[in-house]
Amino acid sequence: MIKLSEKERKNSGDSCSDSLTDSSSTGSDPECGYFLHSDAPKKNKDEHPIFDHSSRTFLPIIEIALAILVILSSLLVGIGTLEWISPEVETALDYGEAFICFIFTVEYIVRWKMHNFSFRYLLKPMSIVDLLAIVPGFVKAAAFFGAEMPESILEGALINLRLLRILRLQRALTDHDTFHSFAQALGFHSSNVKSYQLQLARVLITVYTLFSVTAGLIYTAEHTVNESLPDYFVSLYFCIITLTTVGFGDISPATSIGRMIISGAILFGSVVIPIQAAALAEALLDRDGQKKNKDISLDETMRTNGALKAEDSPYSPAIMSSRMDLLESKVDETNIRLDKLLSLLEAPTKDSIPETSEMV
Repeated sequence: MIKLSEKERKNSGDSCSDSLTDSSSTGSDPECGYFLHSDAPKKNKDEHPIFDHSSRTFLPIIEIALAILVILSSLLVGIGTLEWISPEVETALDYGEAFICFIFTVEYIVRWKMHNFSFRYLLKPMSIVDLLAIVPGFVKAAAFFGAEMPESILEGALINLRLLRILRLQRALTDHDTFHSFAQALGFHSSNVKSYQLQLARVLITVYTLFSVTAGLIYTAEHTVNESLPDYFVSLYFCIITLTTVGFGDISPATSIGRMIISGAILFGSVVIPIQAAALAEALLDRDGQKKNKDISLDETMRTNGALKAEDSPYSPAIMSSRMDLLESKVDETNIRLDKLLSLLEAPTKDSIPETSEMV
C-alpha cells in the first residue's frame, strides 16, 4: 500500500475540488474517484416525461390523446343537438364538455409556459386555434354564475366554436417529421411512414373539417326555421351530398344565410381540395419513381455481382428474337389453314372438296 504525504494529499484534494468545479456540467473526472465519475446519465431537473423541451411540444402520445378529445368533443356537439335526448344525457354531456374544456385550458397554459409566456406565441395560428377551443368553456362558466348570455351565443356561436376544435388535428400534419413521430407513437414502424401518407392524411382531415364545420354552420342557421334540418347529423348528411354531388333534392336551405354558407363551402372545397389532391398525386408519383429507381438499382447491383446475367433477363435480345420467330411460324400456319378453308367454301362441287385429312 502506497502512503501519500500530507502535501500530496492536500494537492490531490485541491485537484479534485477544482475538477468538481470545472466538471459540474458533466459531473465526471477520472482522477477523482467514483463519486465524481459515473457513466449513468444525469437527469435534467427541467425534464418532464410528457414534454419535448427541444421542440417545446408535448410528446406525440399526449398529442394523440388530445386529438381523441377533439373528436370526442365533436361527437358530443352532435349528440347535444338531438331533440329526443333525456335530461340525464344532457347533464352527462355538460360534464363531458366541462372536462374537455378543463383539459384544453391546462394544455393551453402549459404550452404558453413552455414558450416562456411569450406574447408572440399567442399570435401563432395554432395558438389562436387553441384559444378558440377553450372559449366555450369560459362562456358557459360565465352563464352558470349568472351572466346574461343571448340565446344566439349559447345555441349558435358556441356550437361552431366547439366544432372549430377540429382544426387542432392539423398539428399532427405540420411537416413530415411531426407526422413521422405521430405515426411511431401509434405503433407504425418508421420505414413504413411515407410522404404520400402525409398528403393523404391532409386531404382526409381537410375534407372532414370542411364537412363538420359547414354542418355546424348550417344547423345554427337553419334548425329554427327549417324542419328538414333538425339536428347536426342531418345537417352533416346534407353537407356531404351537397358538396360531393349535386344533391338529392330532399333537403334545401330555407334562409339566405344558409345558402351563403353552402355556396362558400362549395367554393372553398373546389379550391382547397384539388390543391391537396394534386399534392397527393405528386407524392404518389414520387413514390412510384423511387420504387422504379430502386428496382433498376437492384438489377444493376445483381448483374455487377454476377447474380443476374443480361442474357437471363426475359427481355434480352436473344429471347425476344426467338419469341418473334415462334410467333411468325404460328401466323404462317394460321394463314395456311385459312386459305384451305376459303378454298372449301369456294369449291363448285362436292367432288372438289379435299379430304379432311389434308387439312390436318
